[in-house]
Amino acid sequence: MAKDNTVQVLLGVSDFCVSKKVENSRTRFQTEAGVILPSIQSVDSPSFTRKEMKVPGDNRIIYNSSQVESARQTVTFAYLSLEDLGLITGGKWTEQTKQLVESDLDEAPEFATSYIADLSEGRKRLYQYFCSKVVEVSQTIQGRVDNTDGAPIAVTFEHIPIQYNGDIRRMKDYPKDDMSYKAEQTQAYTLPETPEGGGEGA
Repeated sequence: MAKDNTVQVLLGVSDFCVSKKVENSRTRFQTEAGVILPSIQSVDSPSFTRKEMKVPGDNRIIYNSSQVESARQTVTFAYLSLEDLGLITGGKWTEQTKQLVESDLDEAPEFATSYIADLSEGRKRLYQYFCSKVVEVSQTIQGRVDNTDGAPIAVTFEHIPIQYNGDIRRMKDYPKDDMSYKAEQTQAYTLPETPEGGGEGA
């Protein structure tokens, strides 16, 4: 197959999705179906933290390795409902009273997170982080005078490698008019993947 040398430009971002973790073990990784959080504005480039290991011997380095420990990334939304904020932070949301009670973010649940980047020529690119957790939420609220940007809310996620295979994220391109990314992004995700046409153990 000939290589596609078409130059693509990233033009925007949409459809931020969170999929609650079901299992993250050495033998299996699984999430629930995802939920789209509306009004994403921007996504920062992830900042990776690596664990370096250098073993000296015979006046030289006889073993050298570098392993990703985590990556932090800030996602900015124009607005998040209290219910959605509680979902990602682990806060206690009460539908009847419309009240959210928050505690330590150390108790925040783990999710798979993903978003869609718009490419030129109508193509789409999926970015998915397998295991993410909210570590910081910030919002600056200004008075009405001279406020032209509203009050965006910035959510910082920490992404970590999954136990099953050490992967931290995947990316996938979709051609123009291929809308399958919508279903693929929100469907439950499992590793190892179930063989096509068979159930578990097939």
